[in-house]
Amino acid sequence: MLFKFLKSTLHLDVVTYRKEVLELHPIDYTHKFIPKWFKKTPSNISKTPVPQGSLRTCTGIRDIFNTGITIPNWSDFVIYKDQDKKNIVVKYSDNQTQVDFHDAEQWKLYLNDDKYFHFKIVAPWSLRCKQDVKFLFTGFHWGLNPFMIHIPSGIMRFNLQDSCHINAFIQPGDFKEVMFLAGKPIAQLLPLTEKKLKLHYHLEKYEDFDHISKKFSLYFINRFNRITKDNKRK
Repeated sequence: MLFKFLKSTLHLDVVTYRKEVLELHPIDYTHKFIPKWFKKTPSNISKTPVPQGSLRTCTGIRDIFNTGITIPNWSDFVIYKDQDKKNIVVKYSDNQTQVDFHDAEQWKLYLNDDKYFHFKIVAPWSLRCKQDVKFLFTGFHWGLNPFMIHIPSGIMRFNLQDSCHINAFIQPGDFKEVMFLAGKPIAQLLPLTEKKLKLHYHLEKYEDFDHISKKFSLYFINRFNRITKDNKRK
């Protein structure tokens, strides 16, 4: 006898305090952000005697476009060098998005701080999940220029945290400025489970949104302090 096991559902609450972001550029299922270049790519290459498959037939790429959710840019933003050309400026057209910068002492053993700059985009989103499921956070690699911007990967658990801020490194080179358009995908979240993902959207007052985010932040501050103490004992 064959048994058919139905996949249980993973519920994820997608929360923001900005109505225009929710209506115009919401976090959504990744299959809605498949790049045009991928759709236009022929499945087979006919220039050889034996037809060969293209990127479009690659199972790994097709699966990543049909897994998880994607965070699109909720506003246009531009990156350019300051007048001294020693730092970068990240400016959002919405005049609301906060951008932070981590000191190179925190990451220079990972990337050459003479060539790269770091910035962190504070997303206007809160992701909440009652189930303890890990998500792989990564850049939308098949839609970004990997030689221009690098978004490092990490594991997130939205029963313990709610933020999905975007840490990024950029190698400016000789460019004067580069623009990223609203609606274009920038990051992706892949649930590390076979459960079917179901999104639930909510619009909150900023006070409620901020209160919950601070509760999650307090948890991570306490966790960081515990890790620091444990490392000192070793």
